[in-house]
Amino acid sequence: MKLLPIVLILLLAGCNSMTPEYKKVALMYKGMPKQQILNEFGPPSKTVSHGSMEILYYQLADTRPTFADPHPLKTEHYIIINHGRVECFGKQ
Repeated sequence: MKLLPIVLILLLAGCNSMTPEYKKVALMYKGMPKQQILNEFGPPSKTVSHGSMEILYYQLADTRPTFADPHPLKTEHYIIINHGRVECFGKQ
């Protein structure tokens, strides 16, 4: 029983250290509608189309901005959309 508060604190601390973008990525799932992706992340930095498939590219911050590092490094992520739904997603 004493471990439960410690586990909860660690979970909350871990979620708090995530950037807002990564919190959204954590909620993404296969089959999610493209419109929901656009609502959550806004327009992609780049889009590539291949027939019924689209690849949406986003630049997402790896860490939260801090006083010491106000401009954190961003990593390119991709989301593959097939027939208007998320097929897969990941980090470049």
